[in-house]
Amino acid sequence: MPRRKELKSVVEGMATSFISRNNDIDGYWGMGKLYKKAYEMNTNTLILDLYPLEESIENDINSATKFYYDFLMRQLEVRGFKKGIIRTASVILSFQCCSPTELEKLYKNVWGEPFLCKVVINDDLGKTYTYIARSCCRKYDPVREIRSTRVLRDTIEDKSKKLKFFHFKNFIRNLFIRMSCF
Repeated sequence: MPRRKELKSVVEGMATSFISRNNDIDGYWGMGKLYKKAYEMNTNTLILDLYPLEESIENDINSATKFYYDFLMRQLEVRGFKKGIIRTASVILSFQCCSPTELEKLYKNVWGEPFLCKVVINDDLGKTYTYIARSCCRKYDPVREIRSTRVLRDTIEDKSKKLKFFHFKNFIRNLFIRMSCF
């Protein structure tokens, strides 16, 4: 049986992964897309309830929620926890919430506004595990940003396989044509 204090590392890993530049939604940085969604909803706080997961209409928020629900379940499984050990899990994003640090003031034009990402897990014994990560981001802007090639990689690989099959099919057809000439 794993030790419950390992839930601290699960919470920390989720928070740092969530604010990472590798966290993308449809090929764009997830934090920027979520910041824009919060702005459109006229709020500075978004709460993503990861567990228990509620199925709903597909959008950027639900896409991130589903991805991190799966992430959480993998982290619990890898550490040997059963699914029932947690009662609730959520990610709370607070934009324009805090005064920037000196470094954030220096890089504000590059990175954008400071925000907080708080991950909270409540276990079945009533203990709460929390981790707060801090960074900067700006609202998603399709004119300024370039879409990640990771999203396109799957379609390119599919096309490549089809192209290889097409070339192989033509090779076999040409081989039969040449053999019939003899």
